[in-house]
Amino acid sequence: VRNAGRLVLQLFKPPKGHRTVPTKTGLMLIMVTLGIGTAAFNTSHNILYLALALLLSSLLLSGLLSWFNFKGCRWRLLLPSHLRAEEAADIGLEVRNQNGWLPIYSLWFHLTVEQDDDETFLPLTEQLDPGDHRRLDWRYLPKTRGVENVRLERLVSKFPFGFLRKSIEYTSSSSIFV
Repeated sequence: VRNAGRLVLQLFKPPKGHRTVPTKTGLMLIMVTLGIGTAAFNTSHNILYLALALLLSSLLLSGLLSWFNFKGCRWRLLLPSHLRAEEAADIGLEVRNQNGWLPIYSLWFHLTVEQDDDETFLPLTEQLDPGDHRRLDWRYLPKTRGVENVRLERLVSKFPFGFLRKSIEYTSSSSIFV
């Protein structure tokens, strides 16, 4: 019962850093839904109420599946032991699915390096089955010596329909000497 209450609370008040924003397609869907809802109310045609219910359920299903896509997803930065200026090195990101029954689809990881103002998006293009893990690599070339702060700025998912963009802001940071 306690877990069910916490689950319902997370649906209405997400944890800090979690954002869900409609995309352009999602905004168009909301506008069409409002238009059909107004027409259904004014004309009282049952077919318009059915269309309204279908559009609202697709928007709700998109939000729920996007939310489930992040559940059980764990990640960590894998930095090399040392970096040299003007010498390329691999910065890794290990992604693990600890969810027991749902795979993870279509995640984008936004990595930045503060000193060089360098950034990249690492896509998780294939599904990650329950209990599975995958390493994503970024070939990084430091320009100068010093302390580099590598940050995982955000995770982004538009799964499944592209109506909503769910993101988790600033998740982790690590420092390394160049």
